[in-house]
Amino acid sequence: MAIWPSDKKEQVISDSKLESTQQQAIASLVKKLPEENLSMAWRSSLNERIRAEAEKKRKQRRTRIVWSSSLGFGMAGAILLMVMVPNAMRPTSEAIPTSNKSEVLESSLYALHQESVVLGGVSSTGVAYRRTQEFDNSDLGEDEWNSSQIY
Repeated sequence: MAIWPSDKKEQVISDSKLESTQQQAIASLVKKLPEENLSMAWRSSLNERIRAEAEKKRKQRRTRIVWSSSLGFGMAGAILLMVMVPNAMRPTSEAIPTSNKSEVLESSLYALHQESVVLGGVSSTGVAYRRTQEFDNSDLGEDEWNSSQIY
């Protein structure tokens, strides 16, 4: 249906519809309504409410993003722990023989001590090694020594 009548017949029909008693009653009701001009204060308060709602939505979105990413990292860490820790703590049959555990413990402690001594000598400046080379205990008995030989 066209907004503006294109020929005389359509124009007569639309004029008769506008002049009907129902249309006249509605027109009189609309004329009786008080004319309200929108005030600038009302517009300003509306803009402030819209801005406050937008800010609230923005904060909710930020909070949701932070919590969801934190929850994701937490879940990934929990899954990693569930997968890695049981495998790392499970004793293998090759690592600890069941026959004599005290001998195995003693030998592993001794091996660990030897390794730490070697690593200490390698990673240090070498002063302790040179001083031990300078010290010759062939002159002294086992219980005889003086402080100049140590420092």
